[in-house]
Amino acid sequence: TATWRIVSGPAATGGTLSAVAGATTQLTVAKPSAANSATGGVWIVGVTLSDGVAVSAETQTSVLAYPSFASDVYPILLTSCATTGCHTVPAMAGSLDLSTAPAAWTNLVGQGSIGSTTYPLRVNPNDHANSWMWVRVNAGSMPKNGTKLPQWQIDIIRDWIEPEGKGAAGTMSTGAENN
Repeated sequence: TATWRIVSGPAATGGTLSAVAGATTQLTVAKPSAANSATGGVWIVGVTLSDGVAVSAETQTSVLAYPSFASDVYPILLTSCATTGCHTVPAMAGSLDLSTAPAAWTNLVGQGSIGSTTYPLRVNPNDHANSWMWVRVNAGSMPKNGTKLPQWQIDIIRDWIEPEGKGAAGTMSTGAENN
């Protein structure tokens, strides 16, 4: 019998296991929100095995959880950026259409920025500090309506671009992927 437990995580109350006993389990991490923004990052899950007589030493593994573009980042963009006169058709600021999730992702990730030579990419996967979008959102110069995003939403964008610095550049398990 396998027995599973969450050893640690960014917010241990924000994660659950689908089963504490059995051959497999699934870690589910709470969706980021104003009340629960620290769910992204590295979680440690442990498992022990028992044959009814002896119990093995616990084996631990790391699980990287980070925000999803479609369900976590895009809703922020839709309500704060894809608004009349900004990043929506027909009046796209900087020729950046954020009005649909596929267009938003395609127009952000790995695309050249307009208006910055210091930050050449709008979203530089695995490098939030060198992503023009994050720099502007973090500084409060975006969105342009004058209302800075709450810190928990800025953190979601950061963790999507660079999941707590744990991603390996060039792999499909890194941040800013279309997940």
